[in-house]
Amino acid sequence: MDDGDVNAGRPELYEEHESGSDAARIARLAGALVRRIRSHGGVTGELSITQDWVLALVSESGGMTGAELARAQNVSAQTMSTAIAGLERLGYVAKHPDDDDARRLIVRATDRGATARMQAHEAKQRWLSDVVASFTAEERADLSRGLDMLERIAEG
Repeated sequence: MDDGDVNAGRPELYEEHESGSDAARIARLAGALVRRIRSHGGVTGELSITQDWVLALVSESGGMTGAELARAQNVSAQTMSTAIAGLERLGYVAKHPDDDDARRLIVRATDRGATARMQAHEAKQRWLSDVVASFTAEERADLSRGLDMLERIAEG
């Protein structure tokens, strides 16, 4: 038995330690990957993560209230208001009265915001596709298996 390994002879502890290391690695790499992908997003890569998500949500949904956006992102109303105000200053979103309740304001992507979002999405996809294309067939197969496992984690 190796005296340097405190878990030697106790496989259940070794497995727990290894899975903990994998969990930390997944969390660290997920953050790094998000930052790397965002850096290839052109104009939207300069937005905060919250602003990027807001622009995506309102572009895809057609519009949401500030409260709906805050709930969807699990952030405070104040954080969401700040994100929306920044997007408004950039001309990426605008607030419009709700057709059913004029007291409510719906945040919608402007043409400029929708175009920026689409261009950023395409740039990110192009970069990621190029990276994956540089892998060997074996690496792509390994990646595919790993992605299946990550989907299971993400789906809870």
